[in-house]
Amino acid sequence: MKQRSSWYAMTAGDLVTHLGIISVALVVVAPGLVRRGEVGGIGTTICVIGAAATAALAIAAYLFARRRDGGEPRRLSPRDWIAKRGIVYVLSQAPVAAIYAGFFFRVVPFGLAAIFVIVSFLLLFVWASYRRTRSTDPDEPVHHLHRYVLWALVPCVLFSVARIPTHQGFGFAYWHPWYDFGSELTGLAPHHYPSLLAGAVLYTLDGLVLTIGYYVLFRRHSLTNAVLYICLYISSIYCFTFPAYGRIGMPSPPMWHAVVFWAHFAMAIGAWYMPRFFRTTWPRLRGRGRATAISLIGAIVLAPYSYAAYEASEMQWPKQQRLDGDLLDRALVAAPDLVAMTSADGEARYTLAMRVGPRSYTNWVNRTRVLGVKDLAITARLVVAGKPIAWCAGHASELEDVNEATFDPDFMARVRAGEYAQVPVHCAGPPVGEPGRVAIEWRATATLIGDRESAARTFHGTKSASVTGHRVVASN
Repeated sequence: MKQRSSWYAMTAGDLVTHLGIISVALVVVAPGLVRRGEVGGIGTTICVIGAAATAALAIAAYLFARRRDGGEPRRLSPRDWIAKRGIVYVLSQAPVAAIYAGFFFRVVPFGLAAIFVIVSFLLLFVWASYRRTRSTDPDEPVHHLHRYVLWALVPCVLFSVARIPTHQGFGFAYWHPWYDFGSELTGLAPHHYPSLLAGAVLYTLDGLVLTIGYYVLFRRHSLTNAVLYICLYISSIYCFTFPAYGRIGMPSPPMWHAVVFWAHFAMAIGAWYMPRFFRTTWPRLRGRGRATAISLIGAIVLAPYSYAAYEASEMQWPKQQRLDGDLLDRALVAAPDLVAMTSADGEARYTLAMRVGPRSYTNWVNRTRVLGVKDLAITARLVVAGKPIAWCAGHASELEDVNEATFDPDFMARVRAGEYAQVPVHCAGPPVGEPGRVAIEWRATATLIGDRESAARTFHGTKSASVTGHRVVASN
C-alpha cells in the first residue's frame, strides 16, 4: 500500500471526491438550512461559507500539488470509484447516517436507525469479501479495512482529548451530547452513567467511522486531504447541525464554533499521522519502545472517557444537585387575584385559576429546561369575616412536559408559553354578598422533577380577592 509522502499530495480523484462530498452534504442539509437557519444562528453562516471555502481550497491545493508533482498517472472511472471506494464509504458511514436520520432530522425512530447500522455493517462485510476475490488493485480499501480501524482509534478520541483543556478554559463540556444520544437511543434517564455510557459508545463509533471515511475516500492520505475533509468540511457541517438540532436552548457562541474547528483539526492531524506511525515508526520499535507506545496510545484512548466520568461525578452532578435543590425550593404555586362566581337558587359555583410557575431554568450545561410537575393536588376554602363559605379542590396529574420538545425549532417559544400554567380549582357554597370580598386559604402538594432530582413539595398561603358574578375586581 504505497502512499506518496508529501503532505500536499492530492489526485484528481481526491479533488472530485472533495467536491462531490461537499455537494451531497449541502443537498442533504439544505432543507434544514431553510427551515432552521435562524435557529442555527452563526453556525448557519459558518456552514455555508465553510463548505464553499473548503471547495475553493481543495481546488487550490490540487493545482499546487499538480504543479509540484505532475498529474496522476491513472484515474478511476466513476464506475470503478463507486465499486472500489463509494460503496465501502456509504456502508461504513451507517452510524453517521443513523445519527442524522434518527437524532437530528428524526425521519425514522432512532432505534430503527440503529438496526440499519447493524445491517449496513453486515453488508459491508459481504461486499468486502466479494471485492477481495475480484480486486487486483493493492490500494483498494477492502484490503486495508482492518488497518483503517487500527489507525482510526487515536484520531477518533483526539476530537474529545483536544477539548479537555477547552472545557477547563471555556466551560464547554464535550460529553454532554453523549447523554442526549444515549438517552434518545435507550430511553434511559439522562445525566446518569447508563445514558452517558451508551452515548459515549455511539459517539465513539461515529468518530471512528468518520476517520475511516477519510482513509476510504482518498487515494492520498495526505495532511492536505485530512485537514480539508475532517477539519474544514466536517466542522462546517457540525457547526450548523448541532446548534440547529442538538443544542436548542443552549448558547453556541463564536468560541464554541472555534473549539469545534480546533478539535477537528487535532483529529485531522491524528488521522494523517497514524498511518505513518504504524508503517514507519512501529516496525523500528522494540521491547520497551513498543510497551511505551502501547501505554501512550492506551492513555490517549482512555483519557476522554475517564475525564468525562470523573467530571460527571465530581463536578457536573454535584452542581446539578445544587441547582435542583434551589429549583425544588421555589415558591411555585400562587392563588389568583380574581375569582369567578356563578350563582342560582342560593347556591354558588366559584372557579379559582391557580397559577403554577415560573417553571423554566438553566441546568449545569446552561441548557434551558422546564421543571416537571406531577400529581398536583390543590385544596382551598373561601373565607368571609373569618368563616368559611366554600370548599374547593383541583387536580392535575401532570403539567405539559415541554422538555419533550427540546429538539423542536420552536422549543424556546414553547418554554415561554409554558412558563406559567393555570390549574382550575372549583368551589361550591353560598353566594358572596356585596361588596364580594373573600380570603382564599389554600394548600397544594406536587411532585417536582428537575434534571437529576425529584421531590414531593407542599405549598400554602392566603390571598385576598374580590368576587363578582361575571366580573372580578382584585383587592389585595
